[in-house]
Amino acid sequence: DYDKRSDRDSEAGSDWKSLEVFIDGPYGAPAVDIFESEHAVLIAAGIGVTPYASILQTIVHKYQMTNQKCPECGHRWVPPENSGSFKIKKVDFFWINRDQHSFEWFLKLMTQLEIDAREITIGDDPDASFLDLHMYMTSALRKSDVKAVGLQMALELMHEKSNKDVITGLKARTKAGRPDWKEVFTELNKKRKGKVTVFFCGSPILAKVINTYCNKFGFRFKAEKF
Repeated sequence: DYDKRSDRDSEAGSDWKSLEVFIDGPYGAPAVDIFESEHAVLIAAGIGVTPYASILQTIVHKYQMTNQKCPECGHRWVPPENSGSFKIKKVDFFWINRDQHSFEWFLKLMTQLEIDAREITIGDDPDASFLDLHMYMTSALRKSDVKAVGLQMALELMHEKSNKDVITGLKARTKAGRPDWKEVFTELNKKRKGKVTVFFCGSPILAKVINTYCNKFGFRFKAEKF
């Protein structure tokens, strides 16, 4: 039984070698490839954001640990000894939700990520952020809808004045309606930050749409089972 096994293990303990155990994760199967990507695009629909919560934190932390920053001018560079330890050059995170309430549980983490990512730029361009956040609320009408013109204009003015999104409180503006995937993928392709890999977690129907565009643009596609 357990007690007898424990006694035997204790007696034999002097013959065992001590082991160091390292734990990382947990990550879903497709997510393990994120750290091997050059331009990682993470797309989450609704609660599909769950596996990306810890991954986004880890990405930003690893980037900060890998890069060095000059205290005088703020320039960042990667020392030769760290050049092969972190491959990610750019991260775009898309989160699609139905309403404002759906954003709430993840906002504290998103706010901190936005603050941390604000200090990280690509190369010498102060506007080239390492991490870009893209939020979409599908229940809101697009600006192109006549019924929503006034509301969208008001939201834009408030965002310009306070530099914060009214819906989430983030600096990243929440877009109304569903993403225009053709436009999204065209913009991703223009960034030229290395080979693009798209990671998706959400409904199978949306996964097929995303996969179709990945094939058109030559992006790799990895889907988390949902």
